[in-house]
Amino acid sequence: MRFHDKVVLVVGASGGLGAAIAAAFAAEGAQLVLAARRPETLAPLAARLDATALAADLTDTASLAALRDATLAAHNHLDVVVNATGHDVRKPLTEHTSEDLWRTLDVNLLGAMELTRLFLSVMNDGVILHLGGFADGRLAFPYYSADVASRAGLRAFVESVNRELALEGRRSLVAFFSPSPADTPAERPFHPLWRAMGTAIVPPERVAAEVISAVARRGPFTVMGGPLTTSLRRAQRRRPGAGRRPADAPLRGIDAPRLRRRGAGTTATGQSPWHPAVGEAGAKRYRRLDPGLPAPPCGATARRDCGSEGRHRRRPDRHR
Repeated sequence: MRFHDKVVLVVGASGGLGAAIAAAFAAEGAQLVLAARRPETLAPLAARLDATALAADLTDTASLAALRDATLAAHNHLDVVVNATGHDVRKPLTEHTSEDLWRTLDVNLLGAMELTRLFLSVMNDGVILHLGGFADGRLAFPYYSADVASRAGLRAFVESVNRELALEGRRSLVAFFSPSPADTPAERPFHPLWRAMGTAIVPPERVAAEVISAVARRGPFTVMGGPLTTSLRRAQRRRPGAGRRPADAPLRGIDAPRLRRRGAGTTATGQSPWHPAVGEAGAKRYRRLDPGLPAPPCGATARRDCGSEGRHRRRPDRHR
């Protein structure tokens, strides 16, 4: 068992992914502490996993400090913290309320920062892992603007903190984990969209297994999703105005007016899983690599043609 007698705190354990992650750590021998805004909802899971259930609210610093103190009082130390919380608003920016925007930032970014600050101070060789957005947290899907901004901010925060830890010679690590769309109650309304894009819906247990692996190998960044995720990330990096594009051209694959002209699909309830402007026909465009992506310096058309093992993406200047 990789986590035998390790103390693991799962914040957001009342959700579908949080519960699956908690069960996966329990199977690996961890001593569990589960946290949620309403700890009474954790009672059945805590009883099944022989875990402690505590209250925690990411938007309340005093609540997080109390969670830290209660965890240390019960176990004297802490090895792993998994932040499986999140607030997701999917609609046009102009339809967001101020409350939508502040709630998204408070939970996804500021709350995660506070949790890291409070728990990192008492962890000498531990891992704090945050669940982020799809495809590295920086993929700018339309109608996700506030959510993407918060997730991208969190990813940059994780990078910065890890550099601080390295400079100070500390062995603790902060990790960012991007899961694939999972079969959870919160995500099921959006399954038609993901399927139209060609993205597989995975069981929560698979996400939990990947989280376990990421923590065990101490990986700072983990992205689930396979080739589609890589393609979308590469397409987004193509800047408007570069190469063959006019300066005002939108990114291909995320051009909402063009998707609107191509028609909008609907879910079984008669509503678009994202927004009326984007339906099944439009979503399929996300599966295509932008044909305007520049070729690598060596002239190869794909990574497999030259065996660069990803250096086209990371260090194109070195691949000549």
